[in-house]
Amino acid sequence: MRWLLLTLLFSSVMAHGAVILQYHHVSADTPPSTSVTPKQFRRHLAHLDREGFRVLPLPELIEAVRDGLDPRAKVAAITFDDGYANTWDHALPALKKKGWKATWFITTDKITEGDFTLSVEQLRKLHESGHTLANHTRSHPHMVRRLDGESRDAWLQRMRGEITEAQDQLEDWLGEPVPRVLAYPYGESVPELHQLVDELNFTAFGQHTGALGEYTDWHQAPRVAINRRYADWDQGLRNKVLALPLPVRSAAPADSVATQPRPELRLELAGNWKKGQLNCFAAGQPAEISVEAGKDQTGVRVRARQKLGEGRQRYNCTASAGDGRFYWYSRQWMRKSASGWYAEP
Repeated sequence: MRWLLLTLLFSSVMAHGAVILQYHHVSADTPPSTSVTPKQFRRHLAHLDREGFRVLPLPELIEAVRDGLDPRAKVAAITFDDGYANTWDHALPALKKKGWKATWFITTDKITEGDFTLSVEQLRKLHESGHTLANHTRSHPHMVRRLDGESRDAWLQRMRGEITEAQDQLEDWLGEPVPRVLAYPYGESVPELHQLVDELNFTAFGQHTGALGEYTDWHQAPRVAINRRYADWDQGLRNKVLALPLPVRSAAPADSVATQPRPELRLELAGNWKKGQLNCFAAGQPAEISVEAGKDQTGVRVRARQKLGEGRQRYNCTASAGDGRFYWYSRQWMRKSASGWYAEP
């Protein structure tokens, strides 16, 4: 009986879902924090195939989620950030064997300046073969940071240029419109940027784990960030890729710049959830949780038990969805140092 009740609960709140995998380098010779080896990448594709995933081009996946998917459908998209040449050497042949199309988020200045990035001719060939090219800004800045002495209006104008100039450059290279899809550098964004991408009619993605569904915030949609340290399918990656969207109707605060060492996250979930169903973690450690259940919605408060370290930190909340799958929601915080913004590792 208990299992039947849980099944009815899950069925009543389950959102349509899909996942997006995010890679940077595909090489054994690049930094582990932004790389997977070619062997690891091939294994991931094999696991997706074995699990029965349908791998779609990113624009098709976005459209499918917005139109509604079967709740348990296994649908995924594969993306690469920055446009590194090793993805051409090692990822493209593996994708071709599967007949799958991927998306490359391109930082346009890197293409014209670097020896380790794809060439314009390679971008054109990717496009001609059915892969998607999309916007990763012109120069890959920390978009949330203002320059010294820069006003809010000047900062937003600079960020507008980062997006529109990259879009114009991609369309000039390809000779036709490019999907209005943006990946924030470092996965960092704030409400002012969400308003900007809305004005520019973009769908935008971060770098926090989760599945897409009915309540997805398309100003900062999730992607499963994968690197060499977290590339083992059976040591956690499978759970992330098989995730279903936790039905978060709203989340507060809207701003992910952490002004407190133990920021409180407030969620409103669709459905009636009990505290024992939810597991939340802050920077990998169990977090404090309080739950206030109503008739058709549940309020949840999550707070770290210890001070967050400087830099990008995450709160993750999960709940069992049965069949070895989990509902998943992630919030990326940006925790400043005492002297200001943190340095990149």
